[in-house]
Amino acid sequence: MSWPSYPERNFERRQKFGFYLSPREDAHPWGLRIHGLGSFTSQIDDIPVAGRVLDVYALVMVRAGGGFLRNADGQEFELYAGDVVAIVPGWWHLYNPNQTSGWTTAWVLFDGPVADSLHTAEELMPGILASGVGELGVQSLGAIVDGMIGMAMNRPDSIELQARLAGELLGLLARVKDWRGHQARGAGRAPMADAIEYVEEHYTETIDFDRLLELSGMSSTHFRRQFKKITGDSPQTYQQRLRIRLAKELLRHSDLSIAEVGLKVGYESPAYFSRVFSKRVGMSASAWSCSGL
Repeated sequence: MSWPSYPERNFERRQKFGFYLSPREDAHPWGLRIHGLGSFTSQIDDIPVAGRVLDVYALVMVRAGGGFLRNADGQEFELYAGDVVAIVPGWWHLYNPNQTSGWTTAWVLFDGPVADSLHTAEELMPGILASGVGELGVQSLGAIVDGMIGMAMNRPDSIELQARLAGELLGLLARVKDWRGHQARGAGRAPMADAIEYVEEHYTETIDFDRLLELSGMSSTHFRRQFKKITGDSPQTYQQRLRIRLAKELLRHSDLSIAEVGLKVGYESPAYFSRVFSKRVGMSASAWSCSGL
């Protein structure tokens, strides 16, 4: 069973399923063509999706809830919030939400020479591409897809739209790769793993340093030394880096004001947020949001 061909965007189903595009054969200015994208939240009375084979690539991220993924060999994998699934052309698969928790997913359908190269290099293989990217990952990756959906809603299907979407998809793929590398490095970072994970899950809050020492089981001096050895930063600088990374995503992909973004990432003072942002990024938050970087 192949994914059906949609001659134009499906506005009737966009609230639930998003958009389907029909790019021209030559519409891959950066090596990618986007065929569809959207966000889906399951309902209690939804009919489970049947197994199928696509003729394009797909990225599916679980934003909330959980479900399962099954392949043609009968292997079944549980999916949770923060998991990113890759689907490649010709690969039979079946995935559905948990019937009790349901789920919210974001997805992108695409093809093109860049996708083929990534698949050949085994960077885009079918199955769970990244597992448990955490709250930061869900927010960061979800913000990119939301921004792409906004572009598709407000612009006609054209070469220009495809170019913009392709650029965003390249950024999305790069971030997924970063998270995979982060997870691979994390496999060897015990006993610091719990402490680093705590920072990554609470970076928008005030971090309790004593809690980090408790989680690591180390003295203050040894903990600081090991934390910097693994992350490249002190705990405070690492937290700041996570905050600014999320702030950049929100400035680019949301309608929040600079003060609201600062508050969202943990800075109650807009002036202090602006100083920190300028110091780390090299330009003001307002200049960065208008720069298109």
